[in-house]
Amino acid sequence: MHKGVVKFLSFFILSKKKRKAFRQKHNPLPLDQNIHDTGTNNKIIVVSEDGETEVKSISGFSIYIQGDNNTIRIPKNHRIQGHFNIRSNNVFIDIKSQKTLNINVNTLFQSGQKLVIGENTIIFGATFFLNEKDAAVYIGKNCLFSANITIWATDGHAILDAKTNKILNPITQSIVIHDHCWCGHSVFMTKKAGLAKNSVIGGGSVVTKTFTQENVLVAGNPVKIIKENIDWKHETAAQLLTEGEQKMNKPKVSVVVPIYGVEKYLHQCVDSILAQTLKDIEIILWMMGQKINALKL
Repeated sequence: MHKGVVKFLSFFILSKKKRKAFRQKHNPLPLDQNIHDTGTNNKIIVVSEDGETEVKSISGFSIYIQGDNNTIRIPKNHRIQGHFNIRSNNVFIDIKSQKTLNINVNTLFQSGQKLVIGENTIIFGATFFLNEKDAAVYIGKNCLFSANITIWATDGHAILDAKTNKILNPITQSIVIHDHCWCGHSVFMTKKAGLAKNSVIGGGSVVTKTFTQENVLVAGNPVKIIKENIDWKHETAAQLLTEGEQKMNKPKVSVVVPIYGVEKYLHQCVDSILAQTLKDIEIILWMMGQKINALKL
């Protein structure tokens, strides 16, 4: 929590002792004190080519632990920023990526939560909520996450049948994002979310189910498959195109065809335009307030 926010909220606590405790609990710790552990048998392990080393301090981000038998593994040359708030037992976090990771991790209630982030994955801003027993998120290798992403591996509270008291929203699966997936800005994932490899989630989407088909673009609220057989790269389209290809991708002529009451002639019109010797063109069909099925073209 930002220091200014903590100070503002503390003003609403009348007790001076409680106000001081609130500030100490939520203010970021200095770099030489950024692991705050009140539990037992918790391990922060730095992994390198030379082996594994258990540490008591770490740079770049803060770790609060109020539980027992938790393990956090990070690479030696990590680039993690954020905050880990562990209030459970037997939590396992394994960060393998040495790329930029701006992440906040929250575990609450019970035990057994897991978070794994694969090699070369980049995250510009994501918050993980693992607030239930055995909640888990697995992110593969070579993924790219934009900013303002929220991932809830649980609902946080139980929903019951009013007559039978049967729990209607138990955890039935982990969230799994497979290798080489791109997650757009402000995506929200629920506990049943998942994506097969080489796929893309459009910005602002709400992911409520698992997509097992690879190489798809999904988007919307809730998401659905928008396009199949896609792939993506970190480079922009302009970076991948040569100068000649960029010129070829810009049509020299735009042909605008107003459409009103002539649907039966559309095929004939478009065929006539395509038959011209100039091929570097684009055809724009302008439907002037009339509902016709031009998509059949």
